[in-house]
Amino acid sequence: MAEQISVRTGVGLTDNLGKYLGMPLLHSKVNRSTYGEILEKVHTRLQGWKSRCLSYASRALLVKSVISFIPIYAMQTSLLPATIIANIEKRIRNFI
Repeated sequence: MAEQISVRTGVGLTDNLGKYLGMPLLHSKVNRSTYGEILEKVHTRLQGWKSRCLSYASRALLVKSVISFIPIYAMQTSLLPATIIANIEKRIRNFI
């Protein structure tokens, strides 16, 4: 049915609906790869900081003020998979 409409109107079909306000528009089940960008952002931020040069208190403050707020925007609109949250927490523990 969708293919017939696509042929008649000349508009192609797509599996990727893109993003709106930075969040992916989904028409399928949410999985780990859907929110992989959040993990990448956390990873790049943590890699940019030199943990050996910072005290424990400085590392804890950086994590609380920067890293913990990265996934919050996504969490306001949808439930993140538990694997994503566990992976973020694991990276934070390794940094501290």
